[in-house]
Amino acid sequence: GSSAQWHVLGAFYFDGQPQRMFRIRLYQVTPSQSKEEVFMRIYTLPPGLEGRLRNEDKDSFESLPNCDVKWTKSADPVQHAYAFEAPPTRVEDAVHAVMVHGEAIVDSITMIPGKPIRILDQLSLWEKDFWINDRGLDPVTGNFIYGNHRGIPYCMERVTSIFKDFESRTWQRKVINDSLEWTMGPDYRTDEQYDSNMDQIGGPSTRMNLSGREQQKQ
Repeated sequence: GSSAQWHVLGAFYFDGQPQRMFRIRLYQVTPSQSKEEVFMRIYTLPPGLEGRLRNEDKDSFESLPNCDVKWTKSADPVQHAYAFEAPPTRVEDAVHAVMVHGEAIVDSITMIPGKPIRILDQLSLWEKDFWINDRGLDPVTGNFIYGNHRGIPYCMERVTSIFKDFESRTWQRKVINDSLEWTMGPDYRTDEQYDSNMDQIGGPSTRMNLSGREQQKQ
């Protein structure tokens, strides 16, 4: 993109199993002229193309309608109420986002393919913490499809930091949270460590996320 715009690719997976991704998104980030606001547009891939990601360019992504978000340094006392109640650091140390259009109705791609979902989203980003108050509802009945009924956000902690290795002239990852290093994949843990940590958090999210070794135990 232009010098005032950049893109970030995000891959999401459950249970410390990078090979079991459930979502891939491209985020287009554009600062305002005043630099006081940052606008983010979210792109998704058409069904069936995620496996060809490395061979596709940005034009293969489709913008999620009405899902743009706006980042500012100010938290909304209502929409970001969760950040005032129990922040990992001061609210003022984070940047906060709301949906530009308030909400959006999109067709689900992975969770319930083809089903319309009403999306409500607020976000707060600290240096080492990222909170996402993401909810999906049935637009007709108002029933929850995902998210927390009480407005409690997903609370994520930074595991790695990116730095430039000037000797090799490449970007590298550095682990900054040893307690969560195991979530980065099999190369960062033993089978025993994985089983122990998964037991502590209540087991796999779903049966489909069980590793082959674990499925054989069943």
